Amino acid sequence: MKILNLSKFSCLSLLLVVVISCKKPVNITGEISGASEVCYLEQGVEYSIEPSSAPDYILWVVPEQAEIISGQGTARIKVNFGRKAGNVCVKFYKDDQEVIVPCFEVKFDRSGQWCRELDFPTGTRSNAFCFSIGSKGYIGMGISTTTLQETDFWEFDPVEKVWTQKSVFPGLPRIAGVGFSIGSKGYVGTGQASNGVGPESIYKDFWEYDPVLNQWSRKEDFIGLNRQYAFGFSIGNKGYIGGGNTSLLGNVKDFYEYDPANGQWVKKDSFPEFRNGAASFAIGNKAYVGTGGIGSLYFSDFYEFDPNDASKGFDTNNNPLGKWSQKAQFPGSVRGFGVGFSLGNYGYMGLGAKTGGTDVYYNDFWKYTPDSGPGHWDSLPPLDRARGFGVGFSIANKGYIGIGNKGIAPTDQFKDFWVYTQ
Repeated sequence: MKILNLSKFSCLSLLLVVVISCKKPVNITGEISGASEVCYLEQGVEYSIEPSSAPDYILWVVPEQAEIISGQGTARIKVNFGRKAGNVCVKFYKDDQEVIVPCFEVKFDRSGQWCRELDFPTGTRSNAFCFSIGSKGYIGMGISTTTLQETDFWEFDPVEKVWTQKSVFPGLPRIAGVGFSIGSKGYVGTGQASNGVGPESIYKDFWEYDPVLNQWSRKEDFIGLNRQYAFGFSIGNKGYIGGGNTSLLGNVKDFYEYDPANGQWVKKDSFPEFRNGAASFAIGNKAYVGTGGIGSLYFSDFYEFDPNDASKGFDTNNNPLGKWSQKAQFPGSVRGFGVGFSLGNYGYMGLGAKTGGTDVYYNDFWKYTPDSGPGHWDSLPPLDRARGFGVGFSIANKGYIGIGNKGIAPTDQFKDFWVYTQ
């Protein structure tokens, strides 16, 4: 306690005594521990702190839309996360003084793990098409909850965690079509009416989607035979479709390139095998295709396509036909109707089914690393439920897969949607 010298104050203050009381600073430290990466909407995530000395009270602050379900006021809490990640922070209170501890940053998506995202908005869906453009993903058509073919089309924003309906696909409803993107546009073609019979129910029309205008426009038809369950991908500024099943010849292996600059298709080096329901992805200036089947026979072979290889000759535009080369066999069981995508210098492939007779469905997933030789595969965590006929695409360093089915019963149809962070 300190008594002030009153002689320094005016006569109006002669009777004033000012007393200043000083509290000893509180010295409490600690560091928050817990998961720095969580899944979107993950429940029951624990965070804790060990104070260097006992505070009177501990106050936790969590990201917007997250909820502390237990432990507020103590050294350990459980949190249910919402639609936003952010910082977990804590404050100590001792003798009416406040001490703020450095916050702990929490991000959505666990590296090397699958996290469930926002489900597909209209319910279950299978045999749809998909592609990604820039920072958004797109899914449309296929068979819905009501087992009807659809023409709806949806955009997924992985930052805002929201689905937005876009312009309806103007072509005939279908399943088993091919989708890919080239630059700032998306492309969709081929496929089949889900309950159709005969050549007229299998398609070869080809469409372009402009996300800026939210508009579809029809392009030159695919020049191969009408087909379903073909494989497709893009490399640079060109798109490719090949293989699949036709009504006239059954399974085929012919392969074609589309150039959006002139709107034309040209035939390229055929895929090495007749194939239906193969999975594919592109890495840099090469593409990779594997698995698939012929009737009730399924395979695990895997091939690389180099569009700049001229050893097979030249196409009608005097460009290289490209060349297919066999690479390290897919290490999972033989199958078709799986999904594939690429992240950086790696490819990812998995899920799928064997149909005909006793159907079998898979939930395993694998990472492919290309090299100067055959490349190699590494196993990844499996998805929670086996399925075929789903979709897969990538945005930045994240891969997205989902929907699909593992049979025809209502409980075997899926609407869930998952993200894998490299």
